[in-house]
Amino acid sequence: VNVGTFGAGKGGNLTVEATDIQLIGSDSVLSARANVGSTGDAGNLSINTNTLRVENGAFVNASTSGSGNGGNLIVNALELVQLTGGESGVTGLFAQADESTGNGGNLQVNTNTLLLEDGAEVSTSTFAQGNGGNLNIDAQDIQLIGTSADGRFGSGLFASANPSSTGDAGNLRVKTNTLRVEDGAQVSAATFGIGRGGNLAIAAQDIQLTGGDNRFTGLFTRAESDSTGDAGDLNIITNTLRVEDGAEVSAST
Repeated sequence: VNVGTFGAGKGGNLTVEATDIQLIGSDSVLSARANVGSTGDAGNLSINTNTLRVENGAFVNASTSGSGNGGNLIVNALELVQLTGGESGVTGLFAQADESTGNGGNLQVNTNTLLLEDGAEVSTSTFAQGNGGNLNIDAQDIQLIGTSADGRFGSGLFASANPSSTGDAGNLRVKTNTLRVEDGAQVSAATFGIGRGGNLAIAAQDIQLTGGDNRFTGLFTRAESDSTGDAGDLNIITNTLRVEDGAEVSAST
């Protein structure tokens, strides 16, 4: 299901309201997009539901590949957002600037329980000149578990400026009662390019980070080795913070 623009006009908005939404399999998608060569802004994508399940290569995407700005992606799920990766590409929720001069939109998730498994992602990013949008998560319980089957992708929440980009990454904010990050999963605000990395702010009653076999489990703000931009700040407000089995909390360049 797709709304978009290929020209100077703006793309339309896409709003989905349903009791239960399931996207299953590679390239199954809900999308609002400003396509290559367009100058108009993309529309917004809004989802209102009790439960949202996205599995095995399916994704929800608000993006721009033109000079217009990408739209915002807003997910309101009363009970559950469950994202489960697989062997068929990256699974998740994305707001991004792809090969564009326009800025990426913001991504907001409001739910009771947010569960990411097997390399699934919630991400805002820029691959180009435009800035990446902000990522805001508001949930009672957040569980980020494991990596993709091939170990390439960790489950997680990401705000990033990717390699070859010149725009800044957006900020990442998490508000929750409980945050569990396990076995290769991450919460990360990072830059791989010229632009700045975003700030990461987490407010939670209880945070537990458990590493296991993968040493890249944890909470991170960072400027990666090929970047020239500054890393963002990392701010944690919590009652209890437990870090074990090689997990990390790190702000680095």
